[in-house]
Amino acid sequence: MGTARSKPKTISPSQPEEAKPVVDAGSVARENESLKAARAQLENANAELKHILEQTKEENKRRLQEVENHKCKIASLTVEINQLKSGEDDTWEAGGAPYLRHLKASPGDKRVSAPKDAAFTMSRHNINKRVSAALSSSLASSSTSGASSFGGTKSNNDTYNRGPSRIAKQLNLHLRGKKSKQSVAFSSLDSNTNMGQPGGGPQSVYHLPRGGVYVHTKAGPVQFGIPPETVKDSMNLGLEVPTLFVVPRERFNMQAGINVSEIEFPAFFNFFVRKRQMTLITYQDCSEDLLTIMKEALDGPDEDQLYINEEYSRFASEDVLAARPDHVKEMAVFCEPRPGTPAIKVSNLVKFAYFNALGECRLDNDVVIKDESFGFTVLQEDTLLAAISDDEASSCFFPGMDPTTAVPRQPASLGVLGADDDPENSVVSSPSATLETPISNFSIPRFGMTILGNSHGFDALGSTSGFVIWINGQGIMVDPPPHSGEFLKMNGIQPKLITATILTHCHADHDAGTIQKVITEDKVTLMTTKTIFQSLLRKYSGVAGLGSDFLRQLVNFRPVFVEEPTYWGGASFRFFYSLHAIPCVGFEVTFEGKSMVYSADTFYEPKGLEEMHERGVLSRARCDALLNFPWHSDLVLHEAGVPPIHTPISAFDSLPPEHRANIQLIHIGNKDQANAIAAGLKVSQPGLENTAVLIPNTDTQDTLRFMQLIAGVDIFRGFPIPQALELLLMSTNVDYQPGQIIAEKGTPGDKFMVIMSGEASVSFGKTKKVFKVGDYLGEISVITGEDRTATIVAETACTIVEVDKYAFHYFLMKDKKLYAKMECLVRSRMDGSWHAIARNSLLRRLSAAQKTSLQAFLHRRQFKRGDEVWRKGSTGHGAVLILSGDFVFEEVHNADPFELLTATRHPHQKRAHMAQESESLSFDPLTTGCFVCDLFAMSANAELTVTLKCDSDEGVLFYITQENVLGFLDANPMTLLTLLKTIVIL
Repeated sequence: MGTARSKPKTISPSQPEEAKPVVDAGSVARENESLKAARAQLENANAELKHILEQTKEENKRRLQEVENHKCKIASLTVEINQLKSGEDDTWEAGGAPYLRHLKASPGDKRVSAPKDAAFTMSRHNINKRVSAALSSSLASSSTSGASSFGGTKSNNDTYNRGPSRIAKQLNLHLRGKKSKQSVAFSSLDSNTNMGQPGGGPQSVYHLPRGGVYVHTKAGPVQFGIPPETVKDSMNLGLEVPTLFVVPRERFNMQAGINVSEIEFPAFFNFFVRKRQMTLITYQDCSEDLLTIMKEALDGPDEDQLYINEEYSRFASEDVLAARPDHVKEMAVFCEPRPGTPAIKVSNLVKFAYFNALGECRLDNDVVIKDESFGFTVLQEDTLLAAISDDEASSCFFPGMDPTTAVPRQPASLGVLGADDDPENSVVSSPSATLETPISNFSIPRFGMTILGNSHGFDALGSTSGFVIWINGQGIMVDPPPHSGEFLKMNGIQPKLITATILTHCHADHDAGTIQKVITEDKVTLMTTKTIFQSLLRKYSGVAGLGSDFLRQLVNFRPVFVEEPTYWGGASFRFFYSLHAIPCVGFEVTFEGKSMVYSADTFYEPKGLEEMHERGVLSRARCDALLNFPWHSDLVLHEAGVPPIHTPISAFDSLPPEHRANIQLIHIGNKDQANAIAAGLKVSQPGLENTAVLIPNTDTQDTLRFMQLIAGVDIFRGFPIPQALELLLMSTNVDYQPGQIIAEKGTPGDKFMVIMSGEASVSFGKTKKVFKVGDYLGEISVITGEDRTATIVAETACTIVEVDKYAFHYFLMKDKKLYAKMECLVRSRMDGSWHAIARNSLLRRLSAAQKTSLQAFLHRRQFKRGDEVWRKGSTGHGAVLILSGDFVFEEVHNADPFELLTATRHPHQKRAHMAQESESLSFDPLTTGCFVCDLFAMSANAELTVTLKCDSDEGVLFYITQENVLGFLDANPMTLLTLLKTIVIL
């Protein structure tokens, strides 16, 4: 232990210290003062240094902002220069690719639901589900009874239904759109000037041919957006297929009808081919939807989602019932682990990297993906590497076209769309964006088949499998590849000729184009089993954020019974379940003594099937049914994909020559085609010129074609058979050659015409409109008795159904509804509705038939300044299309901008920032071409939250009743999907 220290003595102030040395009091005081002075100087120096540091920081921040502003200005000027060179309007062009002014980062968006807009925690997908739930009820009522009836209830707490502030947000978004275009332009400049190696090298940023953006980073390649077949782009460009994918804000491009978050095949490719896991970059609350998509594709439906017992009718024999598949066992056998591969389950294929509360996702090697108001930015070591707009992330292009000029260019987010003075600017095209294939004089066979694609999802050079079956002059698309409708249109085959689709199963290389087809233009019938259809609804509910009940309303679903006849167009289909990783149907079709069969995706190999029977996966009856494939058919379309879930080429070796002679292989990659041909097998070839004709076209089809044509023309839809036959007997079919005048301007209007085949054009000065199959002409002069106002010319060889004016008037007098519709149509056309439609960014994209159908519902109304179109608090309103004058939302256009911003932003946001933003906030009046339709209020039968009134001396608009709006949207699903995004379309 150490010596204890003695405690210091306590000195009393009244007692002097003993033996204290003499100290100069003045000297101590001076030292204390010096210390105080030194301390004060030090504090002042510290304060001055801190002030200098703060000034330096602010100055650096200001200079950085100036640099960014200058970059944006330079980018914007560059874009304007490019636009002046190309003659494009700035509404439609930015960064070398067409863009629309649209909803950029709605406060309701899921990706922006972090603190930067926390007041709007409901995601856009959840909003869509609420709106679609109400719409599914109202549309169902509209389509069945024609009456106005609404489902759903009004919610006072609904974030979406916030009255003027909600509309103000949408009207204000065009300002964000302008900022977004600058960012897009900067992204385009940056991708061209940022040279070096990956992470900053030549072509660090790739705009992929099918859509989406590929960015080289030190964390590996990162892809923004995932359109169908996107892995083929990487392979064809010699790029590494990414494992990092950023899920776009709009997972479903509603205008294109395409899934741009197609995560299946990137996951399959990375797992089965590259033996690695894919990472999805998104917000955590999106993961459930994405997992649903993967589960349906990989695991298939749950046991309680298999409706096998409902898919066999009461007429099914004991033998047929004994051969029913056990889906649970069959799906399980295909999920068994393979040599060198982990267990086949979703968690081994896909993992997630989430954006944090600040909208940042941090990757390896100091790479950060940031969620911005206009889209995304990529930073590497705190340096901006790329900026990707929402349009770019959700883009999808027609294959084979230059992404910067492709037609159709499909922006994904549709909010307040910007109109422009040139109606033709709604879709930007250029000579480089046209296919070399000319419009063909293809003669549709009485019974035959045209291949649209013959490969699979892993083949870089081929298109995914799909085809058209031709029956009696009309087509049924089977698993249509994406954009296949565009291919047919470019070859002179109009959408109206495709009256049904068949979906075999819910893998992305089969269903990606199916949804696009069934919602494009008119509704078509979708044929498949209940099990497969319900799986499709669950999958695309996750993709699009729309309720299953609403999606169900977009198609005419026709459930098929398995192993019994399903009749369509005069042919008989027999559907059967194939053997695949998820439920999948093939079919046999017979017509007038000829037959064809399609295997669909299936595993067929006799030895392998017997082994599955021995293991108890297949019953004896099921195994025999698979072995007894109808090889005797006149045309056998059989798949030959990648085993073990597909059929190996060697499986056909044991077939007799007479059966092998009828086989055409499909779902086969380019590398395997040579082996198949060497084995003496034929490979199906895409293209109209390779159409397989089982029964050629004959003149006896004319009557049937006429009946089909009448059934597809909107004004005759619903005609009873006797009335349609009467019209047939009063009409004449006339053939015209290309360039031949069908009707001349200034001549009496003596006939009503419907195009049965080919195309015809009508010229109004410098404007030429092309009319196609199912479009009708001449109705105005026939009804009014006036001379024709335009010349009609055959663009191609065409057949016109002509009805003279006396017969046409007879039908008008006989059918009062038809008369009223035609009277309204003629009046709206003469009152300038074409001009209003042409100025609207959505409506001008409609086909001639769709525009005509819409015009039949338009009622012209005139207003003076201060007149109300509708008042806040009213219900039962319709929609309006503005022809002339200015109209405003009273509660929005006359409100204080700062108050509107504070009503739409989170209370914790900086008021100074909002005050600065409100200075630039202004709302232009709604004018020519604006279409106003609040589907949310309409479908929920909610009270209107704003008053719409005229704000000019005179104003003219076209009014559409609520009943007619819902009826039109029910028949035109793509337009309905577009209107889900907005209240006002410019």
